[in-house]
Amino acid sequence: MTRFIYILLIVLFSLQSFAQTPLDSLFNKLKKSNSKQNSVLLLNQISKEYKSIDVDSAILYKKQAFELSKNLENDSLFVNTGIDLVKLFITKRELDTAKILAKKILKQIESKNNQKLKANTLHYLGNVYLYKNNFDSALFYYQEALTIREDIKDTLGISATTNNIGYIYWKIKNFKLGLKYFRESFYYDSLLNNELDGASALNNVGVIYWQTNELDSAAFYFKKALQIKEKYKQPITTNLSNVGVLYRSMEQYDSAEYYLMKVLDIYKKQKDTAEFGAVYYNLANTYNRWNKDNLALKFLDSAEYYCKKTKNFDLLKDVYNNYSILYYSEKK
Repeated sequence: MTRFIYILLIVLFSLQSFAQTPLDSLFNKLKKSNSKQNSVLLLNQISKEYKSIDVDSAILYKKQAFELSKNLENDSLFVNTGIDLVKLFITKRELDTAKILAKKILKQIESKNNQKLKANTLHYLGNVYLYKNNFDSALFYYQEALTIREDIKDTLGISATTNNIGYIYWKIKNFKLGLKYFRESFYYDSLLNNELDGASALNNVGVIYWQTNELDSAAFYFKKALQIKEKYKQPITTNLSNVGVLYRSMEQYDSAEYYLMKVLDIYKKQKDTAEFGAVYYNLANTYNRWNKDNLALKFLDSAEYYCKKTKNFDLLKDVYNNYSILYYSEKK
């Protein structure tokens, strides 16, 4: 069972630029604020602080910011605050609420003749439909956003939208168009010297080549993405796992072992036991196909232990299935 294939969506931008500030300080500043615009900015930052610890509170303060922003002559602040609220509703999977809000923002901004803000709103409306698995509607709004972004030469926006379009075509198994749009996304990332987002696009290209059984090409793009992540000292466990599992499918077991062991070493250093089960399972699967049954059993034992410890019962089923395969082959 192949694991660790990730398609990474690029999500455009929140314009708030405050530094991380303790909530108490932000609330004190809010009490003293005598400017509606400053209050909106402070409420936005309070919402941002809450996002990782209490999404409901993040939504509460973002709603207050959005209501205040309606009365300001600042279209960018209004749209970006509203889009941030849409994103929070997506996080909560309140997708109908997110859709209604995004359409309200779109209707209001259409009268302002601000094409960039309109494109941003269309893009996020596409995101809502993407999460609803309504790919036809998502493509419609992404294409509308892309047309505007191409007209106004919004390179960063083009990169994001083409990537998401590529993702949809990947999901519906139109791999030819998926490749086209992922490559376009990488091209625009290159124009911006945005290597990290470009690495995501390269990874996505590799996934498609993997699924079309063009394994040498898949390995090339996975390793290019990995090199960029390493260059910028970004997390690389997903990329290493992709390369390792790919080499296993190519029956290059020594290379598969090398990359998967690197993943295991990283998680051990981080003491991230939540991921141990999956890594041990992938190594066991590799040794099984390599006809190294003793090592396969050893790593399956470890996978079983950590799956139980972390209550990863879905993966535990795969572990037990592999036990049965190994024991059956031994009896034969």
